[in-house]
Amino acid sequence: MVGLVGLIGLGSALALPVAAAPPDDWTIETQPDDDKLVKQRFDKLRANPFDGKQWRALEKALGRGGLIRRIESASDRAPSNVALQILRAQADMLQGDPTAAAARLAKLHGKSGKWDKRVFDMRIDALEQAKSWAEAIDALELEAKADSKEAERLLERAYKLADRASMHERALDLAKQLAAKLPKDVSAIVRVARAARGAGNHEESDGAYQKAIAKAKGEAKSELVAERARAMIDAGHPGDAAELLWELLDDAARGRADQREGWWDDLETCYRKEARSEILVSELRKWLEDAKHGKEVAAWQALARAQKAAGQNPIPALKQAIDLAPRDPVARAALIEALEEQGESAAALEQYRELKGRSSEEVRLGLEMAERLLTNGERDTGLEIAAEIRQNGSRDSDTLLLLIEFYNNVDERDLALDTAQSLVKIAGRSADARIALGEQLWEMGQRKEALAQWEQLPKLVRPSHKGWYRHAEILADHATIDRNLRDTALDSLEKALGSKPSEPTYLRLQAMLEEERNRPDRALEIWEKVRDVAQDPTQELLRAEARTRIVELLVGPGLPKRAEKRAAAIAAAELALNGGASPAALEAGLFLAELYSREENYPNAVQMFTKLRDLFPADPDRLMELAIAQRRAGQPGEAVRTLEKLLPLSPAREVDALVMLTELSHELDKPEQAREAAVRALGQGSSGVRALLRLGELSERRGDIDQAMWCYQTVLEAEPDHARTRMRLAELQLTTGDVPGAAASFRELLESGGPSDLMREAGARALDLAEVTESINEVLELAVKRTKREPNADEPRDFLLSTLDRVDLAQVEAWLRAGGNARNEDRVAAMRRPLVAALSRGSINNRMSAAEHLGELGLPDTAVHLARTGANLQPPRDATHAVRQRFIAARVAATHAAGELDDPESIPVMAEIISDRGVDGPVRAAAFWALARSSDPAAAEPLRQRIRGQDDEVAITLSCLGLARLSRDEHRVEDLIIIDRIARDSSRASVRRACAFAAAALTPDFRVVRLHPQLQDADPFIAAIAAWRIGQVEPAKIRDDGIEALFRVYFGAGGLPRDAAIASLARLLGSDPPASGVASPPASRQRNWDTVVERWLVDHLAPEVDPLSPTAVAARLPQVLAAWQASIAGTRAELSAAREAARACGQLPSDAPTNKERPTQLCLEPLVRGTVEIPK
Repeated sequence: MVGLVGLIGLGSALALPVAAAPPDDWTIETQPDDDKLVKQRFDKLRANPFDGKQWRALEKALGRGGLIRRIESASDRAPSNVALQILRAQADMLQGDPTAAAARLAKLHGKSGKWDKRVFDMRIDALEQAKSWAEAIDALELEAKADSKEAERLLERAYKLADRASMHERALDLAKQLAAKLPKDVSAIVRVARAARGAGNHEESDGAYQKAIAKAKGEAKSELVAERARAMIDAGHPGDAAELLWELLDDAARGRADQREGWWDDLETCYRKEARSEILVSELRKWLEDAKHGKEVAAWQALARAQKAAGQNPIPALKQAIDLAPRDPVARAALIEALEEQGESAAALEQYRELKGRSSEEVRLGLEMAERLLTNGERDTGLEIAAEIRQNGSRDSDTLLLLIEFYNNVDERDLALDTAQSLVKIAGRSADARIALGEQLWEMGQRKEALAQWEQLPKLVRPSHKGWYRHAEILADHATIDRNLRDTALDSLEKALGSKPSEPTYLRLQAMLEEERNRPDRALEIWEKVRDVAQDPTQELLRAEARTRIVELLVGPGLPKRAEKRAAAIAAAELALNGGASPAALEAGLFLAELYSREENYPNAVQMFTKLRDLFPADPDRLMELAIAQRRAGQPGEAVRTLEKLLPLSPAREVDALVMLTELSHELDKPEQAREAAVRALGQGSSGVRALLRLGELSERRGDIDQAMWCYQTVLEAEPDHARTRMRLAELQLTTGDVPGAAASFRELLESGGPSDLMREAGARALDLAEVTESINEVLELAVKRTKREPNADEPRDFLLSTLDRVDLAQVEAWLRAGGNARNEDRVAAMRRPLVAALSRGSINNRMSAAEHLGELGLPDTAVHLARTGANLQPPRDATHAVRQRFIAARVAATHAAGELDDPESIPVMAEIISDRGVDGPVRAAAFWALARSSDPAAAEPLRQRIRGQDDEVAITLSCLGLARLSRDEHRVEDLIIIDRIARDSSRASVRRACAFAAAALTPDFRVVRLHPQLQDADPFIAAIAAWRIGQVEPAKIRDDGIEALFRVYFGAGGLPRDAAIASLARLLGSDPPASGVASPPASRQRNWDTVVERWLVDHLAPEVDPLSPTAVAARLPQVLAAWQASIAGTRAELSAAREAARACGQLPSDAPTNKERPTQLCLEPLVRGTVEIPK
């Protein structure tokens, strides 16, 4: 009865003529929905439909739905009542139908008296809400022409709408109109400049900026100059922009500190756009040398950024910036990053400590640095940083929460648990703290303790029903592991629903849990309740989810009495539909349409969407849904007609509709209509590009290359930098066989830039085509240029690595030399920086590739980076075997590369690696190799320490070979004794032979005679080593018995000892003997190490030599003959060799004389070319 009386009172109130509203009849006993009070408030609202206070009061008393229904009923009875129509328009907007509101308000234009201005503004609000930008702008322009006093305000609003809608040409026209009305207003001229810039009319934009700058004064003038420079950069004139910015920055008095920082950033962008960062470095250094500029912090930071982009060391510049501004977090963060990249983690930690780590930004900076250090293997240092952060922020909840996340990320769960417990101690009444501790306990398997923490939530969260819901939500998240938690979660949810039985979010969780419990009938009931109670416009997504879940339950298996419940649901929906247009009818229609679509009953779905269109003819969403359903049902012609009806009704959906219209017209083989729709979409701004792009792709599939080409070219005429279109055009060129043109197009696309995924695809194509068109040098130049232009981006670095994988080392070297004889310093720096960056923070494959290229190219100041990477890089603790092997391979590659660079500064890192027996074997072996091949005597000491202890075969072998090269002076004798003992005692062939070689190499020349007996050793390698060592004596100091001993081996059985003797004799008797010494040891390999050592020894002991002339041995004939005669009396093999030699070269051995005493001729091939005549 109260509701009925209230409705009667409202009706009579709205029917009465407008009069002055009496004051509220309000007492302590009066209720908000009191009939008399409702009537009084409606009287006031009708007297002033813009009275927000009365609207809110009535909405609170009657509810939004009740208020709107009563307004609709009253306005239907009095359609000519202006106030009621205004209220009805407000209701339409609140119900999400701004198009209907705008149409209603348009009818009131000029008829609303004193409310005319507000009605018009409200109409524009409605059009803006409906995204009917063009209609709103048209209305504003028309009104501005009719009302000169309000013209400026109206045109300014129209300009803002056009700018917001990216209608650049329209915005420019409006800006010009405003400038014409305000010719002396600087802001109006600036508006024209900005609009012209947005429209791509750069000349007009620059002219307007010049006019505005000429009229502006003070700080505003400087900012306009900077804005003009940024516009020049956008227009592709970074050089001109740089001149403006230099002029601006040269005056230290211009601009605030924050403004100047922005100007420096813009200046850096100018140079980076043209990949001329090294030029900026030079100019900035010169500029900072001036005393009046040397104290500007932002300039030093800009220098550091430019140096980094150019591949130079930014650390000195950053330190200078920090000296000038010790608390500047940006400079400090940049310095920390630079020190990390240089491998100076200790210095980076020291710099971080200067910040104290108190603020949230500093905490995040420290944790990011710590995580990078842990990733790169410096676990102790990273955890030390985290411990300091915890100590400094021990009473700060946010810091402790960040630390918990950090510790879990780096797999330090015990520390995460300890931090979570500390968090609860300082914030025991915090729900977030209890949740965090519970999550940590759960992750560590302490589930009972975790549940105990979460049970505290209903006591901590207010109101309590939210606490029960939060408890249920958390248990539901973990119910996949422990199914019993679902029952507990449902119990908590029942308590929450006891206080809020119609809360849709609570009901949603309950329905999901019932589905997980395999109770689809109960879940169906709850989802239907969710759909009924989620009526607020903000709950549209929740309502749509409920609708979808109901459909899935009705269609899917497992629902008891499925057919019966499906029929009941359809009947209820049809009943709601038959009740006429209403929110319930809309929801029912959408449900039936989704049900039919899910059942693939597309004709029925089309019928249902058609019915919804008829019920809601002004709703563009219904038309769009109908068009989609018609297309799915195989009715493209009907879908086209529906879209044509939609276009004038919904400017917000115009682009989507035109894209679909383009596709449908193409399917119907109507190319002209498809082109027309696509071009029309292009006119709607950048979002409309996809229609022509889609038409081009469809045309390609059909084989219509000309049509596709036209589509892409049309897009590029409007949007020259549209990366995806340029990609499609390049692909099309390749399809048509224009390989050089396609290669050039892909390079141009990479030059202009775009989304990283697109650039990766374009880069791969560019590299493939570069090999075909022999334009790999251009791609290499481009790859380096892109890393200079985008020094912090991952994709350009990845592209450079891929390019280096394809380019020959000689081509890279030629590029580094830039046509000269020596390497160009700028190019070396430009190549070095991205490779070092990839080494320290790229993917594991990229790190490995970067290490290999750094080693091959021998770039300066990289050995320590490589060595530290080899020493510290570690896989995640939960990494698979394959991932771990990749990390080991990357560490080996980095260590090998460091060894190839032969930098003494890397020796301490290598020594650290070999001293740790816990390091993976391949990594240690690579470090042993790097030390063994070093040219610095300091590398001998770590190797010397290893041969004095027990180690593996590879380690001892490489240590012996390394000491053979490096042992000097006072250590030489001691090393010889130890190595000789290892050679005699070892059971491993590789160790015995390598150490025997080292012992021979360390034997001084005056004691080489001790090796003569070794020439007859049963092991051919030991005999060959002795022959090699005799040949290393200085030719002027060689003794006769040494020459005779070598010829004795020569007149013996063939094999490695004889080959070694030939090589030694060639060195001793030749006119230009090669330098003596030990070559670099073989690269370490864990498999077939014996074979590796054998091959290295063969290559080293018996290299190929040029034959001597007969005169070269003339002076040594006594030793030759003595050796020959000894062989005649020796073994059968020696006798055979001696007989074979006693002849003229070219004479068959069978024809040779048999005189055993003294031959007249000797053929000493391959040692000597030609016959050696023996004088009588």
